[in-house]
Amino acid sequence: MTVRAFDYGPEAMDRYTIIIGKSVFGMSDNPNHPQGFNQYCGELSLFTPVEQWRCKEIALLDLPKAVLVGIIRRMED
Repeated sequence: MTVRAFDYGPEAMDRYTIIIGKSVFGMSDNPNHPQGFNQYCGELSLFTPVEQWRCKEIALLDLPKAVLVGIIRRMED
């Protein structure tokens, strides 16, 4: 399954947009914390093309550990 990560910068509550397969999720720096953000946003086909997003695609290894754990948990569902 393909996973891509996009970073909107530290000022955004839902800093990261994560695409797992065709599903899109918004995540904060600590998506597993009770005050964190980890929400399903819809299917990729509902969004503008990724190339038009105003954010930077980043490598999964550059994500905080908590976000990687959030991705793994989403993939287990």
